[in-house]
Amino acid sequence: MAERKLQVAKNGMFSVSSRGPKVDLHLGKNDSAKFHVIEKDMPTELPTEWKGAKINWFTCFGVRHRKDDGGDGDYADVEYFAHMDELAGKTYVAYYDGALHELEQQSLGGGKMRLRILKGDPPVGMIPP
Repeated sequence: MAERKLQVAKNGMFSVSSRGPKVDLHLGKNDSAKFHVIEKDMPTELPTEWKGAKINWFTCFGVRHRKDDGGDGDYADVEYFAHMDELAGKTYVAYYDGALHELEQQSLGGGKMRLRILKGDPPVGMIPP
């Protein structure tokens, strides 16, 4: 699976490719100098349904520890956030550790929201209401 390192924008966010809503990652309280944010190809063997509803997988990314030499370390299981447009009634899931996990959503106002992520490398999908 190909990985592409992303550069932090002036607003402190990392813009990630998406097959759906525009996604920007924010490392929260984590020091961006200690991590690499990467974009990844979507895995091919993902679940297609959750609780009887179809999953639309739309983005895949990761956060890795940055080694002293500047290289990529292991995936970092730290709290970080995916910011995007708020889409009413959607449920968001991530796939890691061989299982689906519902992501906590928080409205930011102005039609924006964020998803709280605790794992370093999940594909993210949404489920219609």
